[in-house]
Parts: sequence; C-alpha cells; structure tokens
Amino acid sequence: MSYDIAIIGSGVIGLFIAYELAHYRVRVLVIDREVEPGFGVSKGHAGVIHVVQPPFNSLRSKLAVEGNRMYDDIAERLHVRIRRLSALLVARNLGHLIALPAVWLILNRVYGKHGFRVRIIGPRELHRREPNVNGLGAVEVEGYGVINSFELVSQLYNFCKLNGVDFALGTEVRGAKVLDDEVVILTNRGGEYRAKYVVNAAGLYSADVARLFGDEYRLEFGKGGLCLFSGGANRQGT
Repeated sequence: MSYDIAIIGSGVIGLFIAYELAHYRVRVLVIDREVEPGFGVSKGHAGVIHVVQPPFNSLRSKLAVEGNRMYDDIAERLHVRIRRLSALLVARNLGHLIALPAVWLILNRVYGKHGFRVRIIGPRELHRREPNVNGLGAVEVEGYGVINSFELVSQLYNFCKLNGVDFALGTEVRGAKVLDDEVVILTNRGGEYRAKYVVNAAGLYSADVARLFGDEYRLEFGKGGLCLFSGGANRQGT
C-alpha cells in the first residue's frame, strides 16, 4: 500500500490534482471519508467560473484568471458542459451610479489586459438583458462561466480511475507519522497507507488534517446567500 503521492480529499481540487498527476508515471492514491467523490463542499457550490476575485494582487485572484482560461479546453477534453456568459455589477442607487466609472477603470486595468472585456452599460441595456433587475446601470465583465459541477466531478473521477489512480473512499484519515523518507497515513479502517508526498485537499476539514501532520492553522467561516436559477432563458447577464 505504498504510493508516490497521497491526496486527502476527493472534491474538485483533489480530483483536479489527481487528474494532472494521472498524466505521469506515478502511483497516486485519493483518500476521502465520504463514500462518493465530490460529496463535500463540491456538491453544493454553484459551478461558477469567476473572473473578478479581490483583492486583485492576491494569489487567489491570479489563479482565478489562469484557471478561467483553462476551463474551455478541460471541458472539451472531459466532455463536460460549460456555458460562457457575463457578470453584471449593478448600480442600485445614485451613489452606485457615480462610482461606476471608477469601478470600470479598476476592473478594466486589472482584467482588460488578460483579455476580459469590461464595459459600462446603461439602464435601457440593463433592462433588456435582465428585465427583473432594477438598476440605473451596470459594469459588465465578460468571461464568466457556468459548468455542470456534477458532470465535472464524475468525469474527473472516471478519467483518474481509467488512468491508474487508486481511491480509498469511505476512509477517514485519523493519524499520520512523518518519517524521514515517507509519510504513514492511519485510517479509521485500521489499515495504513504510505506515500512519499501528501497533498491536503480536505477543504473545510483541511485544518483538522493539517494538525495530524503537525501543522497548525485556522479556517474562519462565514455565511452567504446564493440563489440558483434554472431553465431555458437565453440571457447573457447574471
């Protein structure tokens, strides 16, 4: 039960890491306490491929741009549906309207150079795009996308399985021993796995997993609101 790389977590991130590693001659294991891949946070997100990710000089912002560009090719190779559309930052009052030019200037400077079109649209165009949105205008950012996250998880998993990646699902990591040249991973099933490298892709539980390896950090959580719409409406804005 010895591997080159063990990945803890079979969500979108863990599966994408396994997908990339499956192209090389390495032995890869993915461990997850859920009985199916993608049953953590990945099963509940909206499948939105973002462009704007403040703060703009952060690693998250830079990776959002790079990752956005990769999705069309990945979706084609994995036969996953993806729909490209725009995002609208709507001015709901006079203060918002006054700020629109500044918002456009900042976003165009940050994202325009990467090929994402940013422009201001007036109230008439906004109403044509989204009749149910009340606003005085908006900044439109092109390049967003919506992907079927269930298809994505399923196709990533299938690709990995077909290309030699092993999975230990329904298996919770309970402990770890860091040795000189390998890591021993202890599980709730009484067995152990050995790997030269371990990738922590446990999402919400990544801090708990990190502590098993002697690393200390905290995750701070917040609550938000999310509305999902489905249907056959052919609109460009969101």
